[in-house]
Amino acid sequence: GPVDALDSALLKQKRQIEVYLPAESAKDPSGRYETLYVLDGDWNAHLVVEIVEFMHQVGAVPPLIVVSVPNFFDEHGVNSRDHDLTPTLAPERALSGGAADFLAFLKTELTPYVDAHYPTNRVHLIHGHSYGGLFLAYALLHEPGLFDGYIVLDPALRWDNHALDAALTEQLPGTPTKGKAIYIAGREGPAFEDMGIASVKSIFEA
Repeated sequence: GPVDALDSALLKQKRQIEVYLPAESAKDPSGRYETLYVLDGDWNAHLVVEIVEFMHQVGAVPPLIVVSVPNFFDEHGVNSRDHDLTPTLAPERALSGGAADFLAFLKTELTPYVDAHYPTNRVHLIHGHSYGGLFLAYALLHEPGLFDGYIVLDPALRWDNHALDAALTEQLPGTPTKGKAIYIAGREGPAFEDMGIASVKSIFEA
């Protein structure tokens, strides 16, 4: 997909994105498509694009725009994901706790930019794995209306001694989910316990 970038006033960074348009967009200039944002895009986007293309070929999903949201590396080679995707400042992680700013970036800078420059229909979906899944749990608590579909895979909900568990227990029942698709999955085995999903399974079930 073509590489694009926007200057984020919130993050004080020039953030690159990569946008994959469906084949249909070349044939129909008036077409408008749902948009799937992929966190940790530097290593997840190509896989997601292949799956989306396959699922579209077999008629399982409509044509989608996929927006890769890669991590930002500063001049010292420090990866932004430990800051952007974590909701609290954990004692052992000096760079953590930037989820509020990153969520504001998605809401007020990135999604409006993509909607203004690409043939979207303003239906926004988002994919997050591990820290990305942790971030999406945070997004569901704070800006549930921002995305219409949440794909949350192996969320690292053990983060900061299960920092989000209490808020999830309290806020989930009142979260406006009408018309939304929220899919949360974790691998069986050690990862299910180690990522912290086991403890929140009962919260979501309740």
